[in-house]
Amino acid sequence: MRYSRLGWIASLLCLVGCAVDAQEGESLGTSEEPVVSGNEGADAEFWGQVEVHYIGNSPNGHAYSLCSGTLLRNDVVLTARHCVTNTRGSIGGPIETDLSKFQLFMGDQTTGVVDIVDVRAEPGGWSDTDSVLLIADRFFERAGSRSGHRMSATRQPLPSFLGRSVLCFGYGSGVYPASFESAGVLRYANLPVNAATDQLLSVGTNGSGQFLTSGDSGGSCFTGTSEGIVLLGVNSVGSGSTWLTGAPGFREVSEREYAGGEVHVTSGANTSFNVTVLDDPALNDNPSALLIASQGQSPSGVRNPHPIGVYYYGGRWRIFNQDRAPMPGGAVFHYSAGGGFIHYVQAGNLVGSATRLDHPELNGNPAASFVFTLNWTARDTYFTRPLSTRYDSTSQRWEIYDVDGGALPSWLAMNVRIERSMRVVGTRVGSSAILTDANLNGNSDVVPFVTPRRGTWGSVRVPVATAYNASLQRWVVYTQDGSAMPPSPTFNVLVRP
Repeated sequence: MRYSRLGWIASLLCLVGCAVDAQEGESLGTSEEPVVSGNEGADAEFWGQVEVHYIGNSPNGHAYSLCSGTLLRNDVVLTARHCVTNTRGSIGGPIETDLSKFQLFMGDQTTGVVDIVDVRAEPGGWSDTDSVLLIADRFFERAGSRSGHRMSATRQPLPSFLGRSVLCFGYGSGVYPASFESAGVLRYANLPVNAATDQLLSVGTNGSGQFLTSGDSGGSCFTGTSEGIVLLGVNSVGSGSTWLTGAPGFREVSEREYAGGEVHVTSGANTSFNVTVLDDPALNDNPSALLIASQGQSPSGVRNPHPIGVYYYGGRWRIFNQDRAPMPGGAVFHYSAGGGFIHYVQAGNLVGSATRLDHPELNGNPAASFVFTLNWTARDTYFTRPLSTRYDSTSQRWEIYDVDGGALPSWLAMNVRIERSMRVVGTRVGSSAILTDANLNGNSDVVPFVTPRRGTWGSVRVPVATAYNASLQRWVVYTQDGSAMPPSPTFNVLVRP
């Protein structure tokens, strides 16, 4: 752990009004105007603070401008919307489509740039919401760990914080690093909340003359409540007296749109016939959730050697066995609802035993990866044959295909997820495939989702599940019926912390 326990406790106690003691931290380079006259020495990892660099079309590749951001998860950054619009500074402007113009930094973790692979805004949010989520192409560590981190947003009414002192962070303005690896100084200050509405907070200058300024945009203010340490808002506009987009402006998208991987265990209370019912606030009464599901290892050794799908009914999402076999008690499923799209099998994309996908992140990209789950709700049908993925070099399209070579029916639908997915070739050991990847090795807390992918020797043909092998410190994919894995077993793997 890099942070001081005493510093952490002092910081939490001081959230109600005193000056925060500096924590043990790392040098993050130089900057011109971070939190004006703010304190230095904050641990960026502990507080999950990252820099968002905009490099635009700079001929030398240097940053045009700087914003701050907060890790909600190890690969999901909350920042101000105006930091990623193509008009730079306009809350209402269109989000920049060329994400290669942005990079993320957090101290000595960033020996090279961390790219942004997706941007998510609040769906159906109010027009002045100045917040977005940035999805990184790899994990940051936080407090010495890549796994399991989640930063919560307060559920208390924002006016209840009026008159309180809150802890605010920022990397400052006017940063033009000499290289991508340069970074600003993270500074912080306890600032007074001087105005509040249902959606906004305003923080002002404290008695020491400290305040937020440009470049602190996208950083966050925190406080301590009965909920623990929680986010209050995202630094938005102004200098001296700064408006923050309050937690209601981003809480739903952070909890629902990018819900992390969860684990569901079947029991008599949640299972009937071939169906098990999920009870999750991020999914309940949300028929539009794009649910991905995968099978995990049961502590009691229960296996479910049946193809699965998902559907929505009666306000709840459900996982079911496609062949209508009874769902056993004690079976384990990994599930996640987040970004993605529904692919419908239809005449225009059917090619024999395959259906071709049409998506800009997949087209012409043989190195791409994605996972999918059959969605019964969208097409009201069962399908029991094994499916896998492959790239067709002639059409330059990715395909989902029937491994047995049968023709696909034109009534199937799949929930497809691309973000955070990667190709992993396993090491075959009998009925198992040992996965080796930096995001998985030694990381038992993550929740993996796997989809078969055609490898050199074909694809796995039976339902699989994942398990963590503590002695190997590796994740393993194994066949549910105990049959042998093919040589060089290959999978698309999505990892959620």
